[in-house]
Parts: sequence; structure tokens; C-alpha cells
Amino acid sequence: MSYTENDVSQKILSTTFELLSKKGYANVSMRDIAKKSDIAVSQITYYYKTKENLLVEVIKKASCEYLDELKQKLETIESSHEKILFFFDWIEKLIVENTALYRLLLDFYSLATWNKEVQKVFKLIFNNTIALLCEILKQIPLKNIPLNSNCYEQIAKLIVGAYLGVAMQYVMDENDNEAVSSLKIMRNFFS
Repeated sequence: MSYTENDVSQKILSTTFELLSKKGYANVSMRDIAKKSDIAVSQITYYYKTKENLLVEVIKKASCEYLDELKQKLETIESSHEKILFFFDWIEKLIVENTALYRLLLDFYSLATWNKEVQKVFKLIFNNTIALLCEILKQIPLKNIPLNSNCYEQIAKLIVGAYLGVAMQYVMDENDNEAVSSLKIMRNFFS
């Protein structure tokens, strides 16, 4: 059976995601990816040149899928108030059911603190999530909060930072249901 270039590329990305989410960036080599995917190292480097480039593409793909899925689900909800509540419920469910994504995201965040190219991609993901949240927050009456032009963005950053912190706690101890349930407290501010 012959594969198209897109099939080979997708197989490399999915194998890399699987390995990175289980072992972490520092513990996965191009040879590991080649062996697991049954694709030669030379072919992997043909598509992605470096391990760093491959990581960036894996993160772009995973984050685009995550944001696209979230946007599609939010479009089916009419009330902005229900949208923000759904957002919290969805994030909680995603942390518990897709810990691999958050494990990879946290590993990626760590790399972004040192690597400018990785940092650019992480900022893009972070900013896209904040922009999506801002759209929802602008339609919700926020009580006891003096609103100005930066207020919605600051609240969105606070929410994103909190759920990344909760994800980190849960990734380190998947039995820590109290960490995930702390998102319910934040959700209650919008109930």
C-alpha cells in the first residue's frame, strides 16, 4: 500500500504527539519517532527538518483541533452566559479526559520559556484562546467589576492562567480531583 505525502506527514505528527505526551520532549528522539511510526528518520527530517519543528507542528495541530472543536460547540449555544459556563465544563472535562494534551502543552510551555520560535507558537495559542474568551465575556454583564478596555482581556488571561495551573496540578497527580474541582469555584463566579 502506498501512502500520500499527507498520510505520511499525519502519521509522523500523530506518532510524535503520542510519544511526547507519554515521555516528554526531552525523552523522545527522532529515532524513537521513526521506530514507532515505522518511517525512516531521513523521511521525518525531510518533512520537518528538526525535532523542534516537529514539536511546533504537533502543538499547532493539537491546539487548532482543540480551538476548532471549542468554537464549533460554542456556536451551538445561544446564550453568552451559557457559553462561559460551557467553557468551564469543557475545560474541566478536557483536563480529565485528555491529560496527554495538557501534559504536552505544559512541556511546550516550559520549552517556550527558553526558545523564541517555540515561544511564538505558544503565544499564538494563548492569544487565540484569550480572544475567544474575550468575545464571550464582552456579552456577559460582570457585576462589581469596573469595566475598561483592558478588563475583558485581563479576566480572560486570569481564567486561562487558572486553568493551565489546574491542568498542571492534575497532570502531576491524576488522582487530584480537588484540583479540577477548583474550576467549579471559578465557574460559580459566572453562574
